[in-house]
Amino acid sequence: MVRDKYKDLAPLVELHHERFDGKGYPHGLKEHEIPRLARMLCVIDSFDAMTTERPYQETKSFDEALLEIRRCSGTQFDPELAELFIAYIEAKMASSNSYVAADLEQQ
Repeated sequence: MVRDKYKDLAPLVELHHERFDGKGYPHGLKEHEIPRLARMLCVIDSFDAMTTERPYQETKSFDEALLEIRRCSGTQFDPELAELFIAYIEAKMASSNSYVAADLEQQ
């Protein structure tokens, strides 16, 4: 049954609105009381929310979203996971930029 297949993920979805500083919801958990995967999901979901079109807010560029994640590191986001995520996205951006530059040089 599908529900059984994903039942272990349900708590992560519920807890990804918790904040590293304990000011989140639904339980007000803080720091390592929040499961690591929920802390990761919080960063990823926040980045997605900032960088995709939403009717209630202006869409941010990747650079703007990364600045916001860095600014909220230690309060909303686990600082270790925030920095790992930022480094990953920056590396991906640099890699894609080098492909574009190489394509332009070949033209």
